[in-house]
Amino acid sequence: MRLNQMQTCLILRRIADTGKIDDEAEAWMVESIRNYLRYGETPANFFQIAHLPGSRSAIARTMRNFWLSKAADALGPRTKKTPSNLAFQIHKFERVHWPRWQFKPQPPNNADECNAYLFFARKEHATLPASDEGLAKIIRQQLF
Repeated sequence: MRLNQMQTCLILRRIADTGKIDDEAEAWMVESIRNYLRYGETPANFFQIAHLPGSRSAIARTMRNFWLSKAADALGPRTKKTPSNLAFQIHKFERVHWPRWQFKPQPPNNADECNAYLFFARKEHATLPASDEGLAKIIRQQLF
């Protein structure tokens, strides 16, 4: 079971949100522990072996970037204008929706798909990048 850092962050989020360990999470945990016992020398090695970011802020950035990539997908097929379109949507979201939604646990039922993903991205991390270059880099890095 080879998982990348994004997949392991999603497993962690699922465990935290549900309080349950499903089959995928259990398999990841068992493999990570076995590999750590086989190859690990220090506690810090466990993060590398389990493909985890090394800090809470790194996990938050990874999750934010996942949701930003999903928001980009919600805008339609990706083109060279996608980062610019996403930057516009982020600016609009931060100005119009976030002030009313920030204390809610979920986006409103009537939120469109892009704004729902931006809501989750903003819940994960205190800032959303708004430059075309920064968003292009995030979108390129996501493998989903």
